[in-house]
Amino acid sequence: MTRLRDPQYRELYSNSNLVALSPFDITITFQKVGEAIPGQHSVYDLVSITMSPQQFKGLLRVAGETLAAYENVFGALTISDKDVARTKTAAQIEALLHRNRDTVRPAPAEPQPLPQFPRERRVKPQISN
Repeated sequence: MTRLRDPQYRELYSNSNLVALSPFDITITFQKVGEAIPGQHSVYDLVSITMSPQQFKGLLRVAGETLAAYENVFGALTISDKDVARTKTAAQIEALLHRNRDTVRPAPAEPQPLPQFPRERRVKPQISN
C-alpha cells in the first residue's frame, strides 16, 4: 500500500487533551496550554479527531504497546494525580453512555404480522397425445 501525505497535513505539539464520546463515535481534542498574556494560562484547541469506538480501541492498543516499549527502554513514566485531573469517573461516564444510548435507541416495536396475499391457483397444463 502506498502511503501519501495529504496537502493539509501538519505536525502539532499537544500537552493537553479532551475526550468526548457518543454512542456512535469518540472524539479526541488535542490542546496546548500556554500563556496568552504573561502570567495568564490559556488552553488552545488545536485539532479534534473523531473515530469509531472500534478504531479508538485499536488506537489504545497500539498506543499501549508503544508506551510499553518506550518504558522498557527509558524507564517507567510517572504522572502525579494533580497533573492529570479527571473530570468524570468511569462510573459517571458509563452512566452518561447508558442515558445517551437509551435516547438514541428506540424501544423495539411490536412485531407486525406479515401481509397475507391471496395465493394463485395454478392449473397443470393438460398434455394431449
